[in-house]
Amino acid sequence: MNKNEVYSMKETRDKTGLTNDLLRLYEKEFNLQIERTDGGHRRYTEEDINLLINIKLKIKDQNWSYKQVRQWLNGDAPQLNPQLNQMQREDAVKSNIEKKLDKMLENQEDQKYTIDLLTETVRKLTEKLDAQEERHVKQIEDQRVYFEQKLEEKNKDVVKEVRLLQSAKEEEGRSFFSKLFKKG
Repeated sequence: MNKNEVYSMKETRDKTGLTNDLLRLYEKEFNLQIERTDGGHRRYTEEDINLLINIKLKIKDQNWSYKQVRQWLNGDAPQLNPQLNQMQREDAVKSNIEKKLDKMLENQEDQKYTIDLLTETVRKLTEKLDAQEERHVKQIEDQRVYFEQKLEEKNKDVVKEVRLLQSAKEEEGRSFFSKLFKKG
């Protein structure tokens, strides 16, 4: 990050992990002086972004209250009970780990459900494709048998025609010779 560079709310949101609502809330709650454009759009400096990240860490990871954050920002030592603060930090870490673990388990369950749905869908599609393939194979076989029968019928007709032609030719040849050798 460049010291003189300024960032939009979207860019700051991406860099800090804070939502737009939290950015506005932190600005108001902790009296942060965020630069604005002539049009009133917020522009965050690198220093603003680092401060927002520190505030986020103190609130989320160290379980600081807004009052403690304000004291820290004003240069006052936040009123912390060291023993309580350590326990709060440990609880916060434990809570964060449990939340992350719960989220991972939830995601795992969602993924398993999705995989089961996809598996069932693939199985059904495979059954449909198999049934279609069987129908197509049956249709092709039926067509093959039909065409073979038609071809056989045509062959028989052609053989019949050839025999008729041969018979007619033989008859014609006999009648020619009979006329030739006819006495009379």
